[in-house]
Amino acid sequence: MVYGSVLSDLAIKQHHVEFFPLDIGSSIDNHDAHLPMHPLRGIKIPRDIKNKKTVARFPINDIKNMSSFLNPSIKHQEQFKAVMQYREKFDSANVPQNLEIAYDQRLKGNYQPIPPKAPSKKQIEIASQTASPSIRLYSHTKHVGVSKFNQTNPEYINLLTARSKATLYNMADEEDHPHLLNVLFPHERNRKKLSDSDFKRTLTSYYHDSPSNIETINKAYESSTPHLDTSKIFPQTEEIEENLED
Repeated sequence: MVYGSVLSDLAIKQHHVEFFPLDIGSSIDNHDAHLPMHPLRGIKIPRDIKNKKTVARFPINDIKNMSSFLNPSIKHQEQFKAVMQYREKFDSANVPQNLEIAYDQRLKGNYQPIPPKAPSKKQIEIASQTASPSIRLYSHTKHVGVSKFNQTNPEYINLLTARSKATLYNMADEEDHPHLLNVLFPHERNRKKLSDSDFKRTLTSYYHDSPSNIETINKAYESSTPHLDTSKIFPQTEEIEENLED
């Protein structure tokens, strides 16, 4: 259970974001990618991008170290500015309007801290989400994947394309389908049909902190043979194809 008061763990984390490590996906996004190079010419290197960071660090350590290198003579002032800029990047409310005045007030001892705010409903929703279901690659054909998906999830027949259905069936067990479908369609009332690109982008964003899961999604998506998209020319073509596959 996630509490939403001003003294809850979520509110404190949002108030002092620099003291909490990021998830591995966000941590990788904040560091440079390492492009492997071979010392000998003509030897091919793997195409996979290798990241320097495999463990998320506490941001406060990196912020203070990097800001101290800029101007060692006023390192405390640079550290204060760097921390405030980091908080602003993550939409923290604990950022004064004027950094210079706030820093001077801290030195004089008359600094009044900004009180924490209660987290928003969206932040509580995100924090309340259960762990993401594990995914792995299966070898079902497109016809089998679409047919079984339509049998187990009849209410979503007209909301996903044939390729998206085959991709979903090739990357997750049937018991995990409801969880992933809730990710794809968070609003029950305003459900609209997802295109293949929106389907892939939503799942990739959901598993952004796991490079291995993203690779599995890409392989499952590529293994689902693309079909000719004639929906714009003949709107009923795709429905006819799915009925024939059933």
